[in-house]
Amino acid sequence: MAAQPYDRDSPVSYALGVYPSLALLELNPRCARRLLLDERGGGEGIERLVKLCAGLGVRAEAAPRLLRRVSGKENCFAAVEFDKGEACGEILPGKPHIALVQPSDQGNIGAILRSMVGFGFGDLAIIDKSADIFDPHTVRASMGALFALRVSVFGGGGFDRYRAMYPEHAVYPFMLGASLTLGEAARSHAEPYTLVFGNEGAGLPERYMDVGKPVVIPQRGVIDSLNLSVAVSVAMYAFSSSQTG
Repeated sequence: MAAQPYDRDSPVSYALGVYPSLALLELNPRCARRLLLDERGGGEGIERLVKLCAGLGVRAEAAPRLLRRVSGKENCFAAVEFDKGEACGEILPGKPHIALVQPSDQGNIGAILRSMVGFGFGDLAIIDKSADIFDPHTVRASMGALFALRVSVFGGGGFDRYRAMYPEHAVYPFMLGASLTLGEAARSHAEPYTLVFGNEGAGLPERYMDVGKPVVIPQRGVIDSLNLSVAVSVAMYAFSSSQTG
């Protein structure tokens, strides 16, 4: 039977490559199901993967065809298959949240996941239809940062459902037409809070102007808008660096 590529509806996904696989095993080993290897690979990284899996009781097996099908590349020599249901816990109340509304670019999502870990944010809400957070290419773009985070997907009910579940959070939607600047919001923000960002192309729908306190990131140069991952990173830095009050 031919090896199948990744299926969004499947209960499993793959951490492609040595570094994302090591991150998975070190940050969240309970979700690991098996280590997939291509005999053409070698080196210290793969040796470390094999040793870690042996210590954790995770079986290793040769699966070069599956690696090629899932990665779409000839030079992916290792991956850890993982259980998506065990990969990330639900986001916690009382913690700062990042909410992404219909993000569509896997590279942007991966970069945001890395920045979240870097700035100390642990909770991500995905709102409405979006790129698959567990797609192997998203996981790889995150360099394994996904496994250090808590993620909840609100596909049914969208942002209204999110708000009903976390009513205590002050909401800060980031929109070009807002009057409250990032600096002002960061200096006076309430706790706990949620930073909300829209799709890479369309941004947030206009209705978000009536949600919480809309925020704009001032720009000095003449550009259309900041890249989504850059905007999220700038906002996280400002909020995490400022004192409340």
